[in-house]
Amino acid sequence: MKTIYTTLCLVLLTLTLTAQDKIYVHTATLENTSGQITFINHPDLNGNPSANVVFSQHWDGVFNDNPTGLYYDVPTNSWTIFNENLAAMPAGAKFNIYIADDSQVYTHIATAANTSGNITNLDIPGVNSGTYLFYSNYWNPNQVYNPLVYGNYFNGTVRALYVEDGVGIPMGAAFKVMVGSAVSALPATFTSGPGNIDGAAMMLDDPILNGNPNATFVYAHYWGIGGVPFQVSLPHNTGIFYNTTTNMWGIFNQDLTPFPENVAIDVIIANQDVLSTPEFNSVEITLYPNPVQDILHINASSTLKSIEIHNLLGQLVFEKSLSNVTESIDVSTLVSGQYITKITSEEGVIYKNIIKK
Repeated sequence: MKTIYTTLCLVLLTLTLTAQDKIYVHTATLENTSGQITFINHPDLNGNPSANVVFSQHWDGVFNDNPTGLYYDVPTNSWTIFNENLAAMPAGAKFNIYIADDSQVYTHIATAANTSGNITNLDIPGVNSGTYLFYSNYWNPNQVYNPLVYGNYFNGTVRALYVEDGVGIPMGAAFKVMVGSAVSALPATFTSGPGNIDGAAMMLDDPILNGNPNATFVYAHYWGIGGVPFQVSLPHNTGIFYNTTTNMWGIFNQDLTPFPENVAIDVIIANQDVLSTPEFNSVEITLYPNPVQDILHINASSTLKSIEIHNLLGQLVFEKSLSNVTESIDVSTLVSGQYITKITSEEGVIYKNIIKK
């Protein structure tokens, strides 16, 4: 399976970022769910009808084989996720909620001028075949139900959303469309094939995701044209899941039909520095200087055990065993560019980004 990193997030040059994408997992419970709706409770979303948000379904033992959408509930001043076909939202259903601050989010509405049949063209400046797009159905602007599954593609001129099974798009249907940034997130593309298909699932073999059950990301199906050679539809409600046997993430068809070959899936992982399990979140590690020319210094809150450095293709280009709280490593042989470092200490694992001058 081939993983392609087109761009890596720029490294933090100060202790704080002025713009930082965020992501977290929402779980539908008996307390926050009513009928087809589950109410989201998050400080960045509550009372914020203009929030820039998209989401993906996240399986953790509970299926929700239904098309889903977003809407902002004015009486409760909260965002919600709902089943577009009005099926009851099952307790335990999970969703990865992506709150964009650095990435750009647009509201797109299907009109007679931009929509034909099952395709609606996006009027988003600067979006081409190499842009990562993520999107969610959005009920509020025209209160139009849209119980359909969408993919996206590039027609040579503009990017477009399309209904996977060919059904016509309802006029007035709205979408939240995010142009994923690589400044505070890690975008990647995966293509399904014999080596990574497991029944109804497509496994994502990636050094950032492997062995990381608490990684959080959203995804979208890219139909092809302009960078992807395959045009394969995926007319299923899908979700992400973590396989505890292989310690890998996957995307699967919720109806459990076999996953087809040659499906291109884009993902974006919000870069919040710590991408490991919650018990590792106490580890504090500082890398400097950054960007680095020759010697990279590492200061940690516990004894360091090892460092791995991966390039933009996810390939391991450097590794070294460590044994102190403070270490210095020579990276002068690395070519100039952006890298992901995986640093292991006695407290756990943390991923940080560096730029080699």
